[in-house]
Amino acid sequence: MEQLILSVAAEPTDESRRDRLQAVFLQELAKPNAASSRFSHLFDQTLIVVGDRVKLQAQQKALQLQQEDKTAQDEFEDDALEDITPAKAVKTEEEQQLWALIDMMVQSKTIVKRESGELGNNGTFA
Repeated sequence: MEQLILSVAAEPTDESRRDRLQAVFLQELAKPNAASSRFSHLFDQTLIVVGDRVKLQAQQKALQLQQEDKTAQDEFEDDALEDITPAKAVKTEEEQQLWALIDMMVQSKTIVKRESGELGNNGTFA
């Protein structure tokens, strides 16, 4: 399950990731109730574990980059600091993966609720 989650999260675009996630869920939800319920639960639990791990990695990398930036700034003289322009914020690979996992959590819950009839005009969230 973890490999599936990481594979889907690695999709290059939001659209391709969402399409693939939906295809996987529709295939699994077409199975008998117990199997589809087990898949949904296992997916959700594994997604939380993977998300926590990626979040921790992203935090550690951000802290490391912060420390490296501070060290680099300390090496410049005060007057040289005026010539430095701040670098554009670029999302790290971990940050991109974390946002993909968050999106997958929202999308998977939406798919399950829509397929079970709990979403939309006839659902409990109408």
